[in-house]
Amino acid sequence: MKIKFGPFKDRTPAEVLLESPNNYNPLCDTYNKLMAANDPKFARQNSVVANAIAEAGNLFMNGQLDKTSVNTYQKIIIWDGMRTPNVNKVNQKGLTEARTAKITFDMDPGNKEPYCIEIMNCMAPPVQGAQIGARLSQCEDKITLMMNFSEEAWYGFWKDTIEAKTSFGRLMENERIDYSDKNMWKPQQNQQYAQPNNVVQMQQGYSQYAAPYMGQGYR
Repeated sequence: MKIKFGPFKDRTPAEVLLESPNNYNPLCDTYNKLMAANDPKFARQNSVVANAIAEAGNLFMNGQLDKTSVNTYQKIIIWDGMRTPNVNKVNQKGLTEARTAKITFDMDPGNKEPYCIEIMNCMAPPVQGAQIGARLSQCEDKITLMMNFSEEAWYGFWKDTIEAKTSFGRLMENERIDYSDKNMWKPQQNQQYAQPNNVVQMQQGYSQYAAPYMGQGYR
């Protein structure tokens, strides 16, 4: 994942550290800036870059970072989003429920399962004054689920998902029609209905609409 700002813009954390060991401390400063940022619009992207910096930094400190250990292939983000069901609902610590989901494709030809779905649930402080969003850098009780798919399994997964959605839609429509038929109002046999007392009788020769204007025609 490439860094999008600062002196190391358009370079991956591993490339920065391989270029010079002296870049370690400035790279740590970049990590701290990412973790301190609280703009919900960039929270997910900042978290991904910060994780990449932490991973490269750990390899560097353990003497395991070299050109052969760095994956030069990038992952394409197909979809990335965050949901906060109700920011007004918080626990005793002032944290609200937050969820993220990301779908990626690994361009490494050696990866036999290039598609990945990553789902994360956590509790995090809501963004003040906003209807949605949470500060994921301060999250707690984080639970992450990752699922990897081969090409064949990926298309099978979506085929099954679409078929299940279609089948569920048909089932709900049939239930709706059946409910409507059972609860439709029907008059009972031999039931007498009282006529209204205040029936206005129209006077003969009276029209409730104004007489149409016929005009003089064209001369």
